[in-house]
Amino acid sequence: MDSAQAKLFADSLMGSTVGGWTIDESFGNGKSAVVLSAERDGVKGALKVFHPELIERYGRDVQLARIDRERSLIGQSHPHLVTILDGGSCVATGHLFVVMERLPYKNLHEARSTVPPDKYGTLISQIASAARFLEDLGLAHRDIKPENIAVTDDSERAILLDLGVLLPVGLSNLTDAFQRPFIGTLRYSSPEFLDRKEQDTTEGWRAVTFYQMGAVLHDLIMQKPIFEDASEPFSILVDAVRHTNPPISGGDPNLMHLARRALVKEPATRLNLVKWSDFENAAAPPQASLEDRRKGILERQMLSRVTNVTPDLAQVEVRRLYLQRMDMFSRRLDTRLASVLAELGCFPLRSCSIEPGPDDTRNLLLQFSRDESMGMPFALTLLLTVSEIDYNEGLPLYMIACSAALSTKSLEISDLSPAEAIFKGTEEDLYGSSLLQTMLTDVLVAYYDLLEASPIDDGAMRTLTFAGAKP
Repeated sequence: MDSAQAKLFADSLMGSTVGGWTIDESFGNGKSAVVLSAERDGVKGALKVFHPELIERYGRDVQLARIDRERSLIGQSHPHLVTILDGGSCVATGHLFVVMERLPYKNLHEARSTVPPDKYGTLISQIASAARFLEDLGLAHRDIKPENIAVTDDSERAILLDLGVLLPVGLSNLTDAFQRPFIGTLRYSSPEFLDRKEQDTTEGWRAVTFYQMGAVLHDLIMQKPIFEDASEPFSILVDAVRHTNPPISGGDPNLMHLARRALVKEPATRLNLVKWSDFENAAAPPQASLEDRRKGILERQMLSRVTNVTPDLAQVEVRRLYLQRMDMFSRRLDTRLASVLAELGCFPLRSCSIEPGPDDTRNLLLQFSRDESMGMPFALTLLLTVSEIDYNEGLPLYMIACSAALSTKSLEISDLSPAEAIFKGTEEDLYGSSLLQTMLTDVLVAYYDLLEASPIDDGAMRTLTFAGAKP
């Protein structure tokens, strides 16, 4: 949902009632919902109303399940966790909504420069207490970041916000499958969470939580967002999350040491180096005994072993150039596909996204809308996976693998069958041939052949078999 859509949606709700809450003002919007000022029976709240487009894309039952997770916290109270007041489906309008307490404070991203350094430990310990409260209830927050932390004007109190991606521990495969590729905020995600390789256990999600709190502590100490210098292009940020240890200096030694330990890339090592008590005591570390100091030395030595592996500068440059080549080739391929599709003139409207894949591959996901007028009652999804298989005397050789499916809903990359190679060669070889035209035509022929072969049930997904890509 872009800002224009959000404004139109918020304006349409102004003065109306959703779930018994009367709306009088707009606070802003996120990717999936608008946040509005609302009141019911004299109680003021922040009302989040989900955009119908999101509901249509992911399904009403899925979104209601997420809301029910937040509703499970109604009546649960913690001084550093936002209070949930209400939520569900509005009988009158059909809108799905959640109501939280109104907090007249800036978030930590906005207030970062005004927080005194002697308050850093206090705030991080408070956020840790809220995260541990959720863990004790069997829940993982999954999106702890400065934007999701409210801070009072005197910097005495922090409140953890945005419980929209809350997850019951041990149920991710049942309740979160539609988002399995990734949910959260890339910059503040641990490497295992980014790659969706986290363990769906209390310890696995604790490792993710510790990393995210370490990233928040980094931002306070360094007074800038983590990996700020690696923001563009997107693939560079992904690479930084996976491989770069951010420098942390100039702050309280205990807090710097805590942040460095929490940001260790390997989750098992992270849990060996960090405990809940480290965050909870961040405001006033207890007097260390001789044994504690010895353990601290061992921790520093372990941290040094896992973080001070300095790659050769030449290797760093080789990797940077490789990622740059992959991004540029993927964008040019996207442009060429758009040109070929326009030339063919027989495909419905589409969207295209380019996403990093395993082993530094690139995934081009083309999603074509249903179009009854073209005899296409099902959505068509096409996945092209690009990898560089050789770099011979300055000439890169690429491989493109392809898979396709039809379905009644939008598909994620993980929904598709493994792609099979349809091309190996140079970029000149690819664009000097008619391979893309042939591949796209074969996909569409396979689509119609499958429709005519047998009836397809609503809700079904069928993999397409076509020349050059046999499942």
